[in-house]
Amino acid sequence: MQKIFRRIDPDLILVLTLLVFGLVAYSNNFSGSFQFDDRLHILRNEAFTDLANVSKIYHYGKGRFLPYLTLAINYKISKFDPISYHIFNFFIHYIAAIFLYFLFLAILQTPAMRGLQVTIPQRLGAFLAAGIFFLHPLQTESVTYIIQRSESMAGMFYLATLFFYLKARGAGARKDLYGYGLLAGISAVCAAFSKETAMTLPAMILVMELFFFETSIKALLGKKLFWLMMIPAAVIVSFKLQPLIRTGFIHDPGPGLSFTRKQYLLTQFSVLFTYLRLFFWPANQNVDWDYPLATSLLSLQTLTSFLFLLLLVILAFFAHKRLRLLSFGIIAFFVTLAPTSSIIPLRDVIFEHRMYLAVAFLAMACVQLCIHAFARIGARSPRGQAMVLCGLIIALLPILSGLTHARNRVWLNELTLWEDAVKKSPNKARVHKNYGRGILAVAYGSGEQAKKEFETAIRLAPHWAAPYHDLAVCYWREGDYQRAVTLGLEAIERQPKYKDALYLLGASYKKLNQWDEARVYLERLINTSPGSRYVRAYLDLLEVYLELGLEDYALDIAKKVRYLPDGVIPLDYHRGLAFYRLKQMETAKAYFVKHTEQESGRLKAYIMLGQICYLEGDYQRAEMAFRQAVEESEWS
Repeated sequence: MQKIFRRIDPDLILVLTLLVFGLVAYSNNFSGSFQFDDRLHILRNEAFTDLANVSKIYHYGKGRFLPYLTLAINYKISKFDPISYHIFNFFIHYIAAIFLYFLFLAILQTPAMRGLQVTIPQRLGAFLAAGIFFLHPLQTESVTYIIQRSESMAGMFYLATLFFYLKARGAGARKDLYGYGLLAGISAVCAAFSKETAMTLPAMILVMELFFFETSIKALLGKKLFWLMMIPAAVIVSFKLQPLIRTGFIHDPGPGLSFTRKQYLLTQFSVLFTYLRLFFWPANQNVDWDYPLATSLLSLQTLTSFLFLLLLVILAFFAHKRLRLLSFGIIAFFVTLAPTSSIIPLRDVIFEHRMYLAVAFLAMACVQLCIHAFARIGARSPRGQAMVLCGLIIALLPILSGLTHARNRVWLNELTLWEDAVKKSPNKARVHKNYGRGILAVAYGSGEQAKKEFETAIRLAPHWAAPYHDLAVCYWREGDYQRAVTLGLEAIERQPKYKDALYLLGASYKKLNQWDEARVYLERLINTSPGSRYVRAYLDLLEVYLELGLEDYALDIAKKVRYLPDGVIPLDYHRGLAFYRLKQMETAKAYFVKHTEQESGRLKAYIMLGQICYLEGDYQRAEMAFRQAVEESEWS
């Protein structure tokens, strides 16, 4: 029995132990709903509906092609059921933690680290670093928030690149050198096609050379491996910087931002301090921070944060000989956050998912602190030091798991997430708008409360079109179409090409029997090439044309519906409706029959088939269709 136990790889035991902790921490994550941008980028995204059309996915988001490709795979597997998306996100995060575990061990084998006395078991140190990274509640936004798969996937490939680079750097045989070098290059390119964070990989490789190999710049330029890595590094930098230069983003913050470049940069000093505070004390996490903008370096919060960060850099400089991993973690923290916390302004000054990679390097720095703190214990009793470290792991990892599990409860659905956010950011319009939408989506019958949230959003951001439209939706559901029209016009005034508002205006005028006005807004919508997502607009416009006596126009719309590409909405039912309204019953029946062959959503098609057969006097087939509708209703 002892021989069998000895054969078990201790790395495998520790990695599987990580998995157990992770499954506990994220056990309530798998039933979480789609959130925030998930609906725009996944549920309403026609690029993901056809996995065979890879070029369409690529052109939808070149810089995040790989995450989007995996989202298309998830759509193929479970469509609107989020469970496969969550499982995929979880295992991406888990694989990233495994790479961090082995990266930590590889770092300890570098020349600079071998010269230091590491008195604790190396695997325990790697396990602690990977455990902090894997279980920290800050990571929930990158794991539980489905669309932020791009962050965790970029992090996974980023850590893989560093690990393979170190393995290549320490390889003895030429085949190992080129093998690991090739894997590092492939991982780097994959990181580049995941998210902009990959832009910092060249700088991170340089930092690793300086810290762990003490390589001079001159010697580094003479190494083939370095130049081998510079090929994907050059691709990464050009790939990520080119869009920014082309859009003028580097030179001008743009009209969509409410702050200057200087304000963004000054605010980032406080943001970086907040990130560090959240790492060491993850309280009051928020999906949508209402963060105050800094206007002067001499303001108390900005100056205090700047001085603290400056002290960290000074500490890293003086500690790099004795506490090399601590120093590396501090520098890596600044390097990985450089794309989002520097002179390039983004629409939001702070988001917790931006800390994903930084948590990995801060975790390694914390382990170095533990090594240093336990050094005296080890001098007296190495066994005692290992026991203290085991005690720390036994205490810390369950605490982090519990905090992550608690944070995931907030991500359960739109209502719980934005109810939490509205308490923490009561003066931010976007939070109130999303909370109102959460109320409409989850708490049915709470229209008055939703309206109050949209009205608050309008008061806080009177120039923003979205809350006017959302408030119009509330009144439209209540049957107050005139009020919906008034609010829809307010939304269009602020954003003339707002597709949802154009459709609601057309539908509202149609309900009011104001056919000419309905025609104007529905035609405006269709002329913007909305695609199959707005198939209802085509059907409404068809009815408007029929009311206006424009049969030829109506037939033309029906033909357009026929040739709309299938997307997130099954179109055969709507194609059948179009020809049903034109009284072309045979064509309509053919489409309804085709729709009954779908995996779901067949109830309405059976009802329409039964109705057509009844009107034609084919009562037997009508009865069969209605029976099928009853069975479909009971099944669903």
